[in-house]
Amino acid sequence: MSTLSGRRASPHYAAYIKSIKWTSKATRWKRETGCCEKCGGTEHLEVHHLHYRTLCAERREDVQVLCRACHALVHNEDRQHSAYWNAYDTWCKKKRLDPEDDHTEEFAEWIESRRR
Repeated sequence: MSTLSGRRASPHYAAYIKSIKWTSKATRWKRETGCCEKCGGTEHLEVHHLHYRTLCAERREDVQVLCRACHALVHNEDRQHSAYWNAYDTWCKKKRLDPEDDHTEEFAEWIESRRR
């Protein structure tokens, strides 16, 4: 599951993102990088957390400078990734399989069979 959803709902996270500490770091990283690290675009730059383990103490390697469009795509990929694993867990539960064991090939075959 993505930590983003939990952090975004947190009042602490929301307050931190609005803080001078965060905005000054983000502004500096956007200025130093100068462009989106995915597409090279230079407009509407934002700073994306790669993880939240160092929230409030981020280093440059903990974040990625992205344009607004690429940032939205990254979060969509996170949601899709999370949805896949939620579906996998549900499928395992219905089959009475332990999701910690690797059943991903069987799950992929089941998904394909449903698409036909």
